[in-house]
Amino acid sequence: MYKSSPLTSFFKYAYPAIMIGGGSFAIYKMMTAGDPAVYNFGLAFSVVLIGFSFFLLQLPFKLKSIEATKKGVYIVEEDSKELIKYRDIQYVSKFDFPAPWFPSMKYYDRKGDVMKKIAIMPDAEHQTPFKEDEMSKYIKENMKLNIPDYDPSRHPDALRNMIKLLLYASPFIALVMYFLTRTPG
Repeated sequence: MYKSSPLTSFFKYAYPAIMIGGGSFAIYKMMTAGDPAVYNFGLAFSVVLIGFSFFLLQLPFKLKSIEATKKGVYIVEEDSKELIKYRDIQYVSKFDFPAPWFPSMKYYDRKGDVMKKIAIMPDAEHQTPFKEDEMSKYIKENMKLNIPDYDPSRHPDALRNMIKLLLYASPFIALVMYFLTRTPG
């Protein structure tokens, strides 16, 4: 059995507030510093914060605490546990849009009769940078065992997801480069 990190609640609620609040304060200080070069850096940093906020604002809604067992994946809320059977999981992937730094899972919610996508945060001891974490491997292995017509190609390619993220970020990167290279004054 694999469980989400105990820090999931922190990253779900406190992390977005700290990053957006701290970043906004830093931008305010840079914009009011009186130095044109610092002002330009503040403009560039504000573009980065706006782009990053797209993901940060999703965390309270998309990041879920889970337990992966032989029966299925339990989505653990404060007062309940919802079982998602492996046959209802469409894929587990890295670098996906809910939160690119965490794996994501897309599944069929039988209660609501809709597809849902959540971000999951594996325990730190099971994470490996730029590689598939142990919890994702465990979920995929159990999907193979529980889905008769399982096809590994149903999981989006991490490289393709990374390219999508870079394409999303390209206008932000261009604006940042503009603000960083323009002449102060």
